[in-house]
Amino acid sequence: MCGCSRRTAGRRAGALLLAAALIPALLTGCGKPEEKPGTLDPLMENQLKTEPLSYFCFNPIEVEEYTVKLENFTEEGNIIDSDKIAVNHKSVRIEGLKNEAVQKKINKTIQDTCKELAERNVAPYRGVKKAIGSWPLKMDEITVYAGANFNNILSIYFQRCMSFEDPEETNTDDWTYHEMISILDQCCLNLDLNTGEQFSLKDVFADGFDYLEFLNNRVAEAAALSFAEDEVYSPSGSLKLAAPFTGLKEDQKFYIQSGGQLVLVLDYDTPEFVLEWYNPNTVPVFYDDCQGNMVLPQRFWSRDSDLFVSKEEPVYFFPISDQSIDVLISDTGEDADGLLSYGRYFSCDVKTPEVLRDVLLKGSEMDPQRLRKLKEECLAAGSPGDGANAGYYSLYGYADVVDRYCSLANDEYCYVYRTDATSQCVQYACYDLYSMRRLGLSDIFKDGFDYREILTEAYLKQLEEAEVENAGESQPITGMSKEELKAYLLDHSEDWEQNFQIDTGGVNVMFFSESDSGVRSTYLSFEDIGCSNLKLFE
Repeated sequence: MCGCSRRTAGRRAGALLLAAALIPALLTGCGKPEEKPGTLDPLMENQLKTEPLSYFCFNPIEVEEYTVKLENFTEEGNIIDSDKIAVNHKSVRIEGLKNEAVQKKINKTIQDTCKELAERNVAPYRGVKKAIGSWPLKMDEITVYAGANFNNILSIYFQRCMSFEDPEETNTDDWTYHEMISILDQCCLNLDLNTGEQFSLKDVFADGFDYLEFLNNRVAEAAALSFAEDEVYSPSGSLKLAAPFTGLKEDQKFYIQSGGQLVLVLDYDTPEFVLEWYNPNTVPVFYDDCQGNMVLPQRFWSRDSDLFVSKEEPVYFFPISDQSIDVLISDTGEDADGLLSYGRYFSCDVKTPEVLRDVLLKGSEMDPQRLRKLKEECLAAGSPGDGANAGYYSLYGYADVVDRYCSLANDEYCYVYRTDATSQCVQYACYDLYSMRRLGLSDIFKDGFDYREILTEAYLKQLEEAEVENAGESQPITGMSKEELKAYLLDHSEDWEQNFQIDTGGVNVMFFSESDSGVRSTYLSFEDIGCSNLKLFE
């Protein structure tokens, strides 16, 4: 329900300059904030008295979806009788809290919220009554999204879609159809699993932090960026102002996504925005954008929390960050004699430091030996004809930042068209942004834990599953038994000790950087590894 923007460096810089110019005008009525160095104030003395955390802990509870009401719909979601109203209302219930009274209270709150949404009239967007006129209601659906389910909170987003149909048929030579308008309404529930009470937008942020000023600037920036590209046309999902933005209110609708993002819901309760399609707009606010002032990880949770029936080991993960990127290189072409075409694309998370951008770009230089070998193979294979290139050479690289870790990837790929022959070299690297030191696997696992054993076993399992799907052609080194391959990996562990990436939920290890085919890497989630075996969450 909310997307992540990916822009080129030039477009992003230009849009942000325009946003900076427009934000004061957009915040009419909010008051001009005092000029201060930096983007956010440092944590103040009267804020939440706990150390800031940069990771979350999954709640070990079940969130079960069920059908509240189903009329004129099959279980597969097909309408039975087109002349009748079709109704499909969904909701959820939870199971797994020790305190049954709190669990019962939460389930009743969820049930009552769904019921209240189902009993509402059509959502009061500007112009909606005129748009639907006397058209009859044809479909009434309520879907439910269970977002944040971590650190003793549960965030639930209900959306109701009411579809009205023009009773007059429109005929063409090929078909007959009815025009329809769909109106969306929504409810947000943000629940504290300790008490069963709802928490507010203020509770998301540190005590004493001016969260409304911060969020107002985020919304104003989003509005500026959305029409910075075209002042006339506003595409679906962008923010377009109908009147000066006067600021959010304390009871602003919001929910928390499963990756930790705060999502502000702008609908008919924020009439400053044009909502041409009678749908709400959303503005995401990422955890790392708040520079320690979002305190969801510790507001309702501590390591000694004991709310749940389950006694399973806690599972931690890092929040999703803004996926905006800088494109460093993007070019295509062919060599002088037209034998080879090539492509290069290198990008990085906007938070990637300059020194690591330079490291990444070292992989953007074409390898003369590789090119010479590829040309020889293409000449031997012959041209595919019609003036087409005989081969293709590409270099691809990216850098991704997760918490304090920056993972780099470089991928070199060669292809011969006539023989369908390929070769590839993929290399990973992971850096600690605090020390700027390249990490080895031994740096992220606790001392005494045999990570080589669990990683090689996971690789062999993945290889076995792939061989079933690919008729035994997935092993990168042929002629080895599984036992021999495991021994080989352990004997050559120095080859993959530093060849890994960290993402929000696990570790990806590249065992075979250079291989023409087969399973080359394996991914293990933090849950599979066991978070107690990792230094990442100490």
